Amino acid sequence: MSRNPAALPSGHAALLHPLVIPGGGNVVGFGGARWLTDLDVANMGGMASMITIQLLAADQANPTPEGVSFSLAPGASVRYRDAFAELFDFEGTGALRVLVASPDVTTSSRTYAEDEDGSFGQGIPAHNMMRAVRFGEMGRLSGLSESGTSSDGFRTNIGLANATGAMVMVNVMLYSSDGELVDSIQLTLGAYEQRQLNRVFPETTEVGYALLSTSTPGGAFYAYGSVVDNKTADPTFIAIQ
Repeated sequence: MSRNPAALPSGHAALLHPLVIPGGGNVVGFGGARWLTDLDVANMGGMASMITIQLLAADQANPTPEGVSFSLAPGASVRYRDAFAELFDFEGTGALRVLVASPDVTTSSRTYAEDEDGSFGQGIPAHNMMRAVRFGEMGRLSGLSESGTSSDGFRTNIGLANATGAMVMVNVMLYSSDGELVDSIQLTLGAYEQRQLNRVFPETTEVGYALLSTSTPGGAFYAYGSVVDNKTADPTFIAIQ
């Protein structure tokens, strides 16, 4: 395994297909639980494929992200347990960008915490550009909730990841179940920056939704929701639509 993505075979860079796991980490979270991310990569094609995994650290621009590269044999799969620590010796949160030379390569992840009874967490699928919210489009997250307390009910976090190497302005509009605008958030993401917005609703919202867009021409970003049980810390992944 090489830590120098520039050392890829000649012509490989032109064939890369980016897949992004838009959230994950190796971090102590709310309530003291340590959250880890396992990453699976599978080559379902008939030829070996070069793969580069890049770290997109949260809350900062990542114009030249650190990466590790390797070749995966045809029909083979690999799992990196606690991928942020195993691959990058990294503690914190962020995203993982997986560059593959073949569309037959797939990747997925699970972010979770463990206790004496087992583990709890959520799967976060890989996102390609077809799942990105682009300039002129509107992304939707439904089934969101905020109890207004930390002892029961639910809270909602929203994960964002810039799909481009340029700054992107992101607009998040939060609505209650009757269509009333509850709050709006505007923020700028740097190159390949990942960011998580915690407890996005400013008031109790039993059922709500979010509309997301970018006002940056040529901009694109990934987004997902996570509705977390305040008693158990068990999250539910909400896909962008």
